[in-house]
Amino acid sequence: MVVGGDIVVKADQLDIKTNDELIRYIKEKKPGESINLQVFRKNKLEEVRVTLERDRGGSNPLEDLETTPEKSSSNPQPGRCG
Repeated sequence: MVVGGDIVVKADQLDIKTNDELIRYIKEKKPGESINLQVFRKNKLEEVRVTLERDRGGSNPLEDLETTPEKSSSNPQPGRCG
């Protein structure tokens, strides 16, 4: 699942293989809740924490997703997503 150039491979402990899986998982949460994402970014696997906001009514619920890096590990190879 690609979001803003990052490949999302996990949301909390859930493996993410498609856009629909990530969207469905996010929709189960409430505004203000945080989730941990594992993303492949610039040839590194990183963990980022995001805080969810209310739906702004856009057509793409992932469009405004902003992430803050917490930690990273060096050069693991992710599986393909999406």
